[in-house]
Amino acid sequence: MDDSISSDRTFEIGVKVLLYSVPGKYLFLKRAKPYLNNSIRKWDIPGGRIMPGEELFKALKREVKEETGLRIKKIDRILAAQDILRVPNKHTVRITYLAQCLNNKVIIDKNEHSAYQWLTLKQVKKLRTDLYLKPVINELLLKSF
Repeated sequence: MDDSISSDRTFEIGVKVLLYSVPGKYLFLKRAKPYLNNSIRKWDIPGGRIMPGEELFKALKREVKEETGLRIKKIDRILAAQDILRVPNKHTVRITYLAQCLNNKVIIDKNEHSAYQWLTLKQVKKLRTDLYLKPVINELLLKSF
């Protein structure tokens, strides 16, 4: 066992989704509060933690419904799996999906997000986004050329 890995570390699994209603325009949400140890409210995508015993797709659909009021029509594929090590003694594995929603009528949860926009990947690069979202967007932009 690696001595640098603490046994008192908590472990969580999170799901996120780059959501579109029409190809090329994706839903981005502005956080109502900044992440821990950060003073800037950044743009992110819908998602959250899974509950013990909850299947990944069910968790993803639940989080999208809670945060945006939208329903997922189809899940296309996994875009990324990342280690999120933002908080000391906490390790989160984030799985990010690409999915289509049924419509684009967003109702945001004001406790979690203050605004939303449907943007192209190029447009979102101009915004301050979550640290772990940046490599996902960059990878998609590289693949689109």
